[in-house]
Order: sequence, then C-alpha cells, then structure tokens
Amino acid sequence: MMMRRRATDLLLWTGLCGLQAAACCAVAADWPMWRGDAARGAVTSGSLPADLELHWQLQLPAPRPAWPAEQGKVRFDASYEPVAAGPLLFVPSMVDGSVTAYRLADAQFAWRFYTDGPVRFAPVVYQDRVLFASDDGHLYCVTAGAGTLVWKRRGGPDDRKVLGNDRLISMWPARGAPVVWEDTVYWAAGIWPFMGVYVEAVDIASGQPVWTNSGSGSNYTVQQHNSPAFAGIAPQGYLTVNDTTLLVSGGLTVPAAFDRQTGRFLYYRPGVRELGKDIGSFDVLLGPDWFANRGRVQRLQDGEPLVAAPVDIVTPHGTYGIAGKQLVASQLQVVEHVATTVDRKGKAKHATTWKLPELWRTQLPDGITALHVKTANCFVASDDGQRVVLLNVPQSSDDTCRVEWETRLPGVVSRALVANKRLIVTSEDGVIACFGARAERPVDAGLMRDAPAVALQQVAVAEDVRRELAALLEHVSSRAGYAVIDQAQDPQLLAALAQQTEFFVIVLQDDAQLRETLRRTLRDWGLLGTRVDVIAGNLRTPGLPLYLADLVVGSSSEGTGPADAQLIGRVVDALRPYSGTGLWRCASQDAAALSAACTAVLPEAEFQAAGNLLVARRPGPLPGAGSWTSQNANAGNTLVSLDTRVTTPLGLLWFGGPSNRDVLPRHGHGPSPQVIGGRLFIEGRNMLRAVDVFTGRLLWQREFPDVGIFYDNTDHHPGAGAIGGNYVCTADSVYLLWGRRCLRLDPATGDTLAEFTLPPDESGDQPYWGYLAVAGDYLVAGSSPMLLLARGPGEKIQLQRAMPLYSAFGEGSRRLVVMDRFDGRVHWTRDALFNFRHNAIAVGAGKVFCLDRMTEERLAHFRRRGTVPAAEFALHALDIHTGEPVWQSTELAFGTWLAYSESTGLLLQAGSKNRDRATDEVGKGLAVFEGATGRLIWHLDEDYGGPPLLYPDKIVTQGTAYDLWTGAAIQRTHPLTGQPLRWGFSRNYGCNTAIGCLNLITFRSAAAGYFDLANDGGTGNWGGFRSGCTANLIVADGLVNAPDYTRTCTCSYQNQCSLALLPMPEVETWTFNAIPSSGQRVERMGINFAAPGDRRADDGTLWLDYPSVGGPSPDVPLVLVGERLEYERVHSSLRPRGQLPWVFASGVRGAQHMRLRLASREEAGNTLATYGVRLYWRDLTPADLSGSRINIRLQGQSPGDKCSVRADPDATGGGVIQEWSGVQVGEFLDLDIASPPGVDPMLCGVQVVRQDQDTEKMAP
Repeated sequence: MMMRRRATDLLLWTGLCGLQAAACCAVAADWPMWRGDAARGAVTSGSLPADLELHWQLQLPAPRPAWPAEQGKVRFDASYEPVAAGPLLFVPSMVDGSVTAYRLADAQFAWRFYTDGPVRFAPVVYQDRVLFASDDGHLYCVTAGAGTLVWKRRGGPDDRKVLGNDRLISMWPARGAPVVWEDTVYWAAGIWPFMGVYVEAVDIASGQPVWTNSGSGSNYTVQQHNSPAFAGIAPQGYLTVNDTTLLVSGGLTVPAAFDRQTGRFLYYRPGVRELGKDIGSFDVLLGPDWFANRGRVQRLQDGEPLVAAPVDIVTPHGTYGIAGKQLVASQLQVVEHVATTVDRKGKAKHATTWKLPELWRTQLPDGITALHVKTANCFVASDDGQRVVLLNVPQSSDDTCRVEWETRLPGVVSRALVANKRLIVTSEDGVIACFGARAERPVDAGLMRDAPAVALQQVAVAEDVRRELAALLEHVSSRAGYAVIDQAQDPQLLAALAQQTEFFVIVLQDDAQLRETLRRTLRDWGLLGTRVDVIAGNLRTPGLPLYLADLVVGSSSEGTGPADAQLIGRVVDALRPYSGTGLWRCASQDAAALSAACTAVLPEAEFQAAGNLLVARRPGPLPGAGSWTSQNANAGNTLVSLDTRVTTPLGLLWFGGPSNRDVLPRHGHGPSPQVIGGRLFIEGRNMLRAVDVFTGRLLWQREFPDVGIFYDNTDHHPGAGAIGGNYVCTADSVYLLWGRRCLRLDPATGDTLAEFTLPPDESGDQPYWGYLAVAGDYLVAGSSPMLLLARGPGEKIQLQRAMPLYSAFGEGSRRLVVMDRFDGRVHWTRDALFNFRHNAIAVGAGKVFCLDRMTEERLAHFRRRGTVPAAEFALHALDIHTGEPVWQSTELAFGTWLAYSESTGLLLQAGSKNRDRATDEVGKGLAVFEGATGRLIWHLDEDYGGPPLLYPDKIVTQGTAYDLWTGAAIQRTHPLTGQPLRWGFSRNYGCNTAIGCLNLITFRSAAAGYFDLANDGGTGNWGGFRSGCTANLIVADGLVNAPDYTRTCTCSYQNQCSLALLPMPEVETWTFNAIPSSGQRVERMGINFAAPGDRRADDGTLWLDYPSVGGPSPDVPLVLVGERLEYERVHSSLRPRGQLPWVFASGVRGAQHMRLRLASREEAGNTLATYGVRLYWRDLTPADLSGSRINIRLQGQSPGDKCSVRADPDATGGGVIQEWSGVQVGEFLDLDIASPPGVDPMLCGVQVVRQDQDTEKMAP
C-alpha cells in the first residue's frame, strides 16, 4: 500500500531522555547510531524475544550506491542504513537525498527531510536531535520528533558543485559520517586531498565549530610501495571516537587519527603492508587501545599494525568474529609476545609479535558468514544470501553454536540492528523488515511501499506540456547527457523530458516550498534521484561545474542589458563543448538584441534568435585544447599532446564514471586511452568503450571478444609498450584491430562503418594486423606481426620462449601497407628485409619514417637457422602517397624508437629502455635528422631512460632533457641562486613512464603525479588516487583525463575511479624540488612556515617548506628559536583570496629569533649584499607592526624609513605584509621578534630578493 505523506506531529517522541550516544553500548531500547555506539561495536545490552515474527516489511526505492560492487571496502550505501531511537526509525536515502522517520511499531510515515544530495550514511540520534551528513557537503541537525531544521553547517569553503558518482554534489561531499561523543558531533567533508579535506567537531546545541582541521589533506604521506606523495586522508566511512582519539575512516585505506579535544592531526599510515596491502575499509571498530578494519588490528596510539584477527563485534568484555566456518571469542586486550632465538654466532635475536588471545572458538552453523549484532541473549547473523538467523551465545569451545530462529528476506541481507526488542534487517534490494515478539492477534505483515508504484511511461503528461517541450527540443541536437532547468515548477514537464530523452535533469529552484512540492511528486513517480534532482539555487549563483550540460533552459530573461549577457556567459561556461545548447525564453522583440549583445562579449558561443527563444550553442573543441589519438599521442609518436590549455594548478571537474570491471588489468600495459572530440576511448579484454570527457558519462560500450587478449596479463607484461596499441582515433572514426580485420567505427555510437583486410602475405594466407596509424586520408598498417622471445597472452616470465615467426601479435611487422582510410583501397606495400619495429614507425609531413632492423637479441633467432639477410640496417623515409623512398640512411640505424615533430620537421631516433618495456629495448644513443632530407643534425651517445618525449623545442627523457636542435643538455636557472644547472625532473615510485603536454609532464609518483613544466615548478601530486601502470593521465580536450586503469590493483589508495581535472588557479598545490644547493649566494627565496611542501610563485620565488617535510628541497640552513614554537596550518581555501593565500594559510607562533643563511662563509667573505625582505604575518594589524606594540628587529635594527607595513590589499582576515628594502646581509639574515604578553602573532613566511644585482623591485 502507499505510505501516508505526513503523520500528525509526533507527540510520541518521549523515549529519548537520557540518551548518551557516547556510551560503550547502546541504551537497551535504542540503536542511535551506526552499529549502535561511538565505538561501532554492534552490541546492545537489550535482548530479543525468543520467538520472533514479522511485524512489517517496507519496500523503498532500489538503492543506488556510490561505488561499484567490486569495491567492497567503500560499499557503505549498498543498502539503507537506519538507526532507531524512541518510537521512530530514521532512514537515510542515497537515492532521493532525504532522511525519513517511520514509526518503529508499524512503519507508518512520520516525516521526511530533503537535502541537496544523496544521504549515504546512517544518522546519529542524540537526545531530541537527529544529525546526518549529505553529499551536498553539509551536516544537518533536525528535531527528532518533526524533522524541523535546527541548523546546518557546510564542510567545504564554498558552494561549488561537481559531478560525483553521476550526481551533482558538493565539491566536498560529506562522507565522513557523523559520530557523537558527549555533546559534540564529529564529521568530515571532502574526499579528494588535493581539493582539501575538512574534519570538524561541532557543538550540537549551537551548530558552531569546536575545532576544524583543514590542513592535513595535503600532508606528504607514505603511500603503498613505501613511496610518499602529497596525499592525506580521504574521509569515506563512519567516524569512530573515544575520550582521547577521533578516527576518520579512509574508505579504501586505513583511518587517520586526530586528537579529539583539539583536532590536532596525529597520524595517517596508508602505506602499511604488514597485515596486507589491501588493509582498510569504511567500517572502523574501536577497542580500548586498538582499532580494527575488517580483522586487521592496529595500535590506537600510533597506527602500528599489530595482528590479523577476527573482530566483527566489540563488547566491554571481549570481541567476537568469524574465522572461516568458526565463531571466535577473544580477549579485549592485545598482548605482546617476544620470541628470542640465538643465531649460529650465539647472538640473541628478538622478534615481537602481537596477539589478541582467543577465549574460545566453535563451529558455526552451515553457511553463516556475517555477524551483525550481539544482544544480551543472542547473536544476529546471516549468510551471503537472504537468510537471517539468531544464534545462541556459546561460553566455551565445548558449547555448540546453534540456530535459535531464522527467516529469509526477499533480497540479499545487508545490515541488522536491534532496538526496542525488535530486529530490523535491511536488504540490498531496498527492503526493510521488522521482527518482534509474537502478537496475540495475527499481524498483517504484507509488503508496504514507500517507493514508486507507477512506471515512467505511465506518468500522465498534458498535451500542452508535450507541445511546450517539443518546441524546446527542436533546437537541441543531443538527447542524452545532463540537462539543467532553471526555476522549473511543473513536474509534468520534467516527466515528459525524462520520457522523451535520456537526459538526467538537474532542477535549480530558489523557492523552498516549490522544491518540496517537486521532490514529493517526482519521488512518487520514481524520478527523484534516478532521472531528476532538485537542488536549491539559480543560474545567477556560481557553482555549476564547467562543461556540464548538453542542455540548459534558463528562466525568462529580464532584459537585454549587460547583466543578462553576464548571466548567459555563466551558462555558456556550463555548456558541454561540441554539443551543449542553452535556451532562454524572452520577448521575441528582445531575442535578436540579446543575441547581438551576447555575441559581442561571448565569442566562444554561437547565438541565434528563434522566435521567443534565445539559443546558444557551444561548438568544440575548446580554444587551445589538444588531442591524444594513438598509443603514443599521434602518428608522429611524440608522446606529447599539443594542448596549451592545461596549466597548473588543476582542480576536479568530475569523478566516478563507469566501473573498471571490463577494462584491461593494470600490469598488462594495455593501449593508452585516447581522447578526441570530447570522447575518451578505453579498451578491455572483450570490449571498447567511449566516455564523455566532460562528465564521465558512458557514451557506448561494444563487445569485441578477445580484442584485448594480448594485454590481459598481470605479470608486468610490456604490452602495448612493446607491440603498440590496437586502435587509433580521428574526429570521424575509430580504427580497431580485431583478429585479421580492421574495423572502422563511428566514434559517436560504436557502430561499424567499414571493415578492412590486408593483402595476402607471401604464402597466400590472410595476415594479421600489427601496426596502425592514421595520417590525413591514409591508413598506415603493419602486416604479418613478428613476435620473438616474448611472452604470449597470460604467460609468466619463466615461461618466456621463442614464439612462431609470424603470429597475431608482435613488436614489429614484416610488411608496411598504406591504404585509403575510408574504403580500404591499398595504395602501396613494402616488405622489410629484417623487421619494421612498431615503435620505430613515425608518420608526418607526407612521409612514413621507419627502421628496417633487428636488435642483436632477435637476430640470434635467425642466426641459429642460418637465415640472416645479407643487408644493412636502414632508416627509411617513404612517400606516404606512393611508397617511393624519399631518403634512407644505413650509417646510423641503431634505435628502437622513432618520433617526428610536425612543427620543426625533425626526426628523432632513440630507444625506450625502461621498466616493463621489451627486454631488447635500446637505452643509449639519440640522433636527430632533418625529416625532409635525412641530413644528420646531431648524434649523442649517452644513456637515458625512455621512451623520450618529443617537444617542439626539446627532447625529454624519463628524467632529463636535450635541446632538439643541438643535443645540448637543457639548462635551468637555479631558483634560489640564479646559477645555471642541468635541468631534470624526479618522481617517486611509479610503474608507468612519463607522457606530456606543452605545460606538464604526467606520471605516477606514488600517487598520480606531474611535473610543472611551464613554471619549472617541481613535482607534485593530485593526491587521492593512483594512476595506472599504463600511462593514463592524458592531457587532451583542455583537461587532464584520468580514466581508471587500475583493475586488479588491491593496494590501499584513497580512491579508485575515473576523474577529470581542469585548470583551477585557486587550488592549493604543493611540489618537491630535487634541486641541489649550489653553495652560491641566494638571490631569491621564500620560506613558508608549516607548509606541506614547496611552491613556486608567479614572480619566480620558490617558497620552501619549513620544517622541510614535503620531500626533497634545496637545503637552506635556518634556525628558529622560541620558548614554545607552535606550527599551524589551514587549507588555503579558507583564507581570503588575496596575495599568496597559501603562504598565509600556515605559520609558526612563538618565534623569537630566526637566523637564515643566505651565503656560505666562503661566498660571503667580507662583502655584504643588499636584499629586499618581506615578512608575512597573520592575526595582527598594520598598526601592531607600525607602532611599538610588537618589536621587530632585522639585522639588529628597528624598522625605519626603509620599512613599510601594509595589509594584504586583496584580502581581509589579518594578513599583513611587512617589507624592508636595502637590508645588508653577509652570511646570515637575523630576525628578532618581541611580543607583549597576550599577543601571539603568526609568522607565515619570509621572502628575500637580492636588490644590488636584481634591479627589479619586488613584485607587489
């Protein structure tokens, strides 16, 4: 039956007095938070009747979890997660973004409170308040009896939105689920460390923060493989707390620990592996001095891994868990055990292990796999299916564990709780079932519905509404993607849009009453959260993501002035390039004028007046955007995208996207993802898929059995790095090699447009395809692949063997074939004397460049058979139209890699030796030729790591660089001393090789990493995920595209999904700089106290972290003295948008003296250098420094005419800059600070710029 919408105000709310949510066990009558209490122990002192019967069943909309089923460690919303207190059951919804209260006795509706995003975690009930967090980034507090808002608090710095897990949510979703201790609620927002993570304690009565920790997300932290990155905790899961410590669940990783009273960061250890590299989960259980994540126990004091033990339930007296088919009871205290052995030299060795001593273990009934609750008289347990049971509580190993009661649910059991002598069980299909004592009269326990009862196509839509929609859609080319409707009021229009298109509709509505009405109606129709979201706001309010929508419908235009053009400009920003359309209703006489006004100020869009509509279209690509259309970026093999739009800092555009379930595994080094025309293409063993780069939406996926079989390998197989990729893309086609065929696919749909085969080989057989490239109207192919001394699909290293001479796959091909790319007509073929290695074929400027050679390792195969050709190795340039030689060289044909630069006309010959590359790759020698003539320009016999990146002006190997025209080593200016030194970049652990664009080099450096090439700014991270073993940080279409290419990886990194990044200047970013100290006098430098790493400012100043915690940096001796130095840091997003907000975001208090060495003793000698010096202060005013309140002395001198003090001109909030000019410094710069009692300013930074040689003034 349908549920009633609103019951009378709940006078029933009388059972919550004395609720103490921080108690070790839940009050017997209640279950006020997830797993009962703040320790998440899943224990209650209450009991259940021996003879339970079904009281009611409630069907809710089918759950829509954030993460796919294979990511069990973050399946926190696989089903509904209710809590119970007093007479009510409180149910969060990840579907419609609400919390609903039902009467526990009969499931009758009491109230519902909607938020602007999915509510994925259980609420907390404390006294007469219900607290819960939403993906809209807020923590809510409502009354328990009526659901009336008391207060809400935003976690992140602003209201920006992002597409996350296919929903429009906060850039900082609140996925640190709340927990209560005493009168304080603890929660966290933000799951991407590079965007900021905010952990808070909030006073429940007032809604005001007790403390906020926002500065720990960018900590330089050891990740898996014992390698560090700027990547802290990413809260996803249930927070846990005791009197001293707050644990913030890391979802896919271990939790982080904070001081409960102050918020001080204590530790986060995602790199621990002693108990397994997959350690971590959203559910953290707390013991007296330890915590457990799915049976892995760690010490609470420091996170030290202790022991793997079955810990599913924690009681005040012990723990219980399932080990295999047994139920195990253990003590509560972890015990240290030291084993001493004596080696053969008589030396004692001590090994420490930890144990959770067992009390007893006994056999479980067949099939039982999960413990949910321990009550005073039983366990609640389940199997992997629909079965729920009550078990007796054994007291020893001799006791039998028996099923005392059991039943079955309609769906797979997910969670159980006990409250008011009732058992509540949820299932993965959205059913909540309540069991209680057997009643005297039979109970009508039929399935009740609080879910849609009608199908979408059955929703009645008036004919005039259909006509209105048809008039709008005739201007729109797309019928899928995201649509934004501003100030929509008619739910029928939204239903019609869902019926006639595949749009997911986002309604912006300012009016709270209209929002409520729309949500109720859309929920009844099954559309809310599945096809339509209704959120607060309007188009005039900033916050929509860029490039989001294929359709935006604005509310009626108010005029034709600049204000409307400004609004429409904001909407144009939200339109998806290539297909986005914006529509505004306005008077027909105003449409033309408004079109002209917008055209004048918004050249990136096309405007048209159409009756009473203004139509805006956004063509693609974005200005400066590039593409990535083959394995190595392009047919020229450069490994460099020509995208100029992407520069650091970069922020999040979207995350989530399709699951990696069907994608190739990470160690197989499958083909690189490719991007062109707003689409990203990625391969699996049996499929090819296309994804929208601007939203992560799956465009199409088509099955091609075994198309990726060669790359389906998990043993560090060279994969596409050896044989090349098996598909290439253009704006109008995708060419895919499948068996002995090449399919030409429509990039928009995946449909087959044409099918090509190769000319028969010498034996008359139909050959396989090996190499593939597209240039202009030509398809360049390798025929008859040759695979020697390499592994076959799925084979291990020890099975390496000689393969047949010709096979389906190979590092090189026997023949080149050039054909028409539209109809497959063959223009010419050329046979190799030896082999055309695929990585040594490059196409450009109307030529095919290729090496006809074999490495010594492969020639041995022929020598054993006496069939070595009597010819020389040769480098060829062939006319792409005819196949005729343009030139050839036999004097210098040594490499395994060719790359051609279209912009310079130069050809590079090199090798690509590196980890996980073919075993015979060349790693020595670079040569550059004039592509038109073959003239050798330079040759360098030097070792390096490959493959090399070919830029328009340089060659970047995997660590250093050479001038493209001369071969000279690229030099950089030392950022501190101004002296020249050899350029290079470094990174931490990563199993892929670097690729690039004009402004960035991307790679894995523990986490996803990059080198800031444009600013020579160092090595940084987008902390919170790892990139693939196949290089998958692809810069194209104006974005950094990061499709999830990590399938089969079980290492504990914070997130495992696809995402896209775009330039976002305000994003906090940190780097390390492995640049040696030169011993020369410092010319320019900044010291950023308590910063997590280095950062180079726009004026060229390299700001160094002090203390140095963020990886390698130039060593600058600094001594800081104070009675009590206290370092503090907040995320820079919380600082006003003034000058260098990231400098003002951290600092030191209590400093009394600073000595900074600016020159060595030898360099300084008896000479003085002149500097400009700036001090960056917080928590004081210019008057404090200009007067006598705070005494600052530089080089022993008080401020004088050469000192000025000013507030940060673009910001408020206590940022003050104190500047000296003409400061004379020999070896040391000395600073003395004297503050009166009660005055505790924060020194954030010190900047020095030499003035006697650098005549430019310090940048303002």
